[in-house]
Amino acid sequence: MDKKEKISDFIYHIHQNIGSRPSGSREEKLAAKYIKSVLSQFSDKVELTNFLCNGRSNQHELNFICILYCLSLIGYLTYPPLSIFFISLFLVNVIFLKFYDIKIIDLWLTKNKSQNVIANINPYKEIKNTIIFSAHIDSAFVSEKYENKYKEYIKYFDIAFPVLFGFLFFITLMKILKWADFLVDYLYLLPFLSIGAVIFFQNKFVKYEKSFGANNDLSGLSINLELAKHFYINRTNHTEIIIASFGAKEANFRGSKNFLKNNLDLLKKSTVVNLESVAGGILHIISSEKNIKHDNETLNKILIAAKDVNVKLNSAKSQIVTTDASIFSYEKLKSVSFLSFDKYGIPLRYCLKEDVPQYIFEEDLQNVFKICVKFVELIDEK
Repeated sequence: MDKKEKISDFIYHIHQNIGSRPSGSREEKLAAKYIKSVLSQFSDKVELTNFLCNGRSNQHELNFICILYCLSLIGYLTYPPLSIFFISLFLVNVIFLKFYDIKIIDLWLTKNKSQNVIANINPYKEIKNTIIFSAHIDSAFVSEKYENKYKEYIKYFDIAFPVLFGFLFFITLMKILKWADFLVDYLYLLPFLSIGAVIFFQNKFVKYEKSFGANNDLSGLSINLELAKHFYINRTNHTEIIIASFGAKEANFRGSKNFLKNNLDLLKKSTVVNLESVAGGILHIISSEKNIKHDNETLNKILIAAKDVNVKLNSAKSQIVTTDASIFSYEKLKSVSFLSFDKYGIPLRYCLKEDVPQYIFEEDLQNVFKICVKFVELIDEK
């Protein structure tokens, strides 16, 4: 990289030469190889590790839930206990995901190969601190639920199917136990009103069009590469810098989970700073994601770093978007995440076709870069 180059040049290079990078795709592999080739110039060691993922995990899961609901309706009409069985399958899917981090659909559709690219930059002297800067390589499929006309309702989308299945379970139970027989004829019709909702969700939110992902998350990757260059040339005294580029974030966080599994001892003595969609909206440092709390001490130090470099930075909770940082914070490891979003808590053009380089401002990337550099300096001085 030449000094005259902009941070955003990396985003344009990927746009012109590789394109969108769905999890497990050929394009994601090409991007990973290119990132490795760049980091090999600005690190002491760089490794590419492979793992398996379900490249369309989110789309297949929603299809699976829609099919379960339709089968439950058929069972409700023909043999009510069968409806209870399919509703129970939905409940099992929810329990497995919430408590065991297992998507049932992934158990037989995990066939794609993805990869992480991990680079180490050693300090001049003895290692006393380790800071891991992370971002993800892959891009998402288009999801229309992030369009402006749906943003104010998006918080209700996650509870739609639990509500539909719960209601169907209740009236199926009424039918089996013959409760309120005089109402059953009317209740027969009510579940079928929900068919419209199911068709809406499947049609609008299961898309196979690809979002390029300039903001989500080439913005974070581009800053990470610039950080690698900076700290390779300007070595710290006692702080090891690790640049982690994760694959398959959009496929149930497979990259960060693979890194966690294989590097737990390292992570216990490290701080993870994740960069996720940092050039689309007001910049925030995230204190928690869907009730998963991040490390407050690290957050406060980053706020101090932002103040020192005169960059406005807000602290906020993220209720809609979940980042790789949540994977580490869930395990009580030190992690925080940068994330930019609008008043609805959603990054601009998030998971949409319009997420292209033309909407990325170099100043946004430079501001995050400055904060990260200053944060490392504060840690290293201490």
